[in-house]
Amino acid sequence: SSGKLHPIYVALDGHQYNRAVKLALALPDSNTLGKALLAHAYFKSGQKHAALVTLNKIVGGCCELNNELKMSSPFVNSLQRPAQKVEQKGKVKGKSKKGKKKPAQVAARECESVVTTKDESIMDRLDNQPSVPPNWEELPSSKAVITDETTLATLAVTLQSLKLPLTAYQIYAWAVSTAPNEEFLTKSFTLGLNVLASPSRWDKTSKEKIEAHVLSQLQVIALQLARLVAQQGEGACSTRLATGWATQAALWQLQWLPHDEKRHLILPRLAESMALRLIQQEVGTNGSAEVRLLCYRILELQAKPADMLEILQQDSIPMAEAPLSSEFGVSLTAYQVETMKAKLFTQTGDYSAARRIYEDLLAHNPDDWSCLQGHLNCCAKIESVDLTSSFVDKILAQEGTSKYPLRGPHLMKVELAAHSVRCNSSDVSSLRNLADAIIIYG
Repeated sequence: SSGKLHPIYVALDGHQYNRAVKLALALPDSNTLGKALLAHAYFKSGQKHAALVTLNKIVGGCCELNNELKMSSPFVNSLQRPAQKVEQKGKVKGKSKKGKKKPAQVAARECESVVTTKDESIMDRLDNQPSVPPNWEELPSSKAVITDETTLATLAVTLQSLKLPLTAYQIYAWAVSTAPNEEFLTKSFTLGLNVLASPSRWDKTSKEKIEAHVLSQLQVIALQLARLVAQQGEGACSTRLATGWATQAALWQLQWLPHDEKRHLILPRLAESMALRLIQQEVGTNGSAEVRLLCYRILELQAKPADMLEILQQDSIPMAEAPLSSEFGVSLTAYQVETMKAKLFTQTGDYSAARRIYEDLLAHNPDDWSCLQGHLNCCAKIESVDLTSSFVDKILAQEGTSKYPLRGPHLMKVELAAHSVRCNSSDVSSLRNLADAIIIYG
């Protein structure tokens, strides 16, 4: 079998896609990898409909693939067109045209089409968004699950090129149900993410059903992967990474899906417990930015500012150090952490602590308008706006040492004058000061 597939790979590598199609057509239908290569060769040669027909024969039972096949099908009557017989005029007995006979599969493909209604037009198809069946709640089961890694990878490449992310995810989900190994679980998770990230062509109801199913399955897949890695030993994927994926999937369900009492009763606690477990595993090591952010956002959904603040205060990061890196691919700078702390101190009513953090941040970036506003809001809460005024004057006195001209502190002088007017609109001197501040600002 591998000897018959080698010429197809050579043709594909040499961009000889029509030759690859002919070679793959000669293979029997039982050669699933060969048919997967045929679909890929069809796509690369620009024969999208033929690629979809071939994929439908291999996979089947995928509503996304069926909808795309219907959209790309030629305009035919409700009955399939029979293969037309061509009369060969002037044919002499005993002589025939030289060359290889066309394989039977080619003739079958040429008359193959998708049944459409007689009055259907392309505008009818484009005006109606595709939808899943009314009783669709999860991916249907498959009678013939593909578990060969090479075949699955080939199919996934072609399906993603055809912008069919749900079908690519579906074939790996089927494989996981039969052979839940690390490779299939990891690919299922990443392809599920691709479903969520890709632009959706489904109608609103179908989109919600698909997102709800995929998000819940991502959490199941990640937990299954964490257990598998813990049992077999860590390979390409660590237990922490898989648990982190499960935590993130739970958070996404809370953020993206419509409110559901049962979901919001169980998932926040589950996600928080998994995130806290990850943080405990980091004791004595460099903390992960992603884990901290995960825990922070989960606690934020539950309106727990004191607990959020405790998470951020666990490790102190000097302002001059590099960002806090992460195996999850996320970085978190000390500046970001301190900004988050200041906002939380404000929420908990510790305005003096928040003000001091804003002053430290402005010492490193005196033109940060959000920090200037935060400083003013904290001082206004404790009725000490003069502290902001004095601090801004201090920044402006040192403006000559700044590498670039400052804008934020000058604008804050206008904001301070406007704040005085808002507090006492009947004071003529406040209005005059505001006008002067605007003129000075220019």
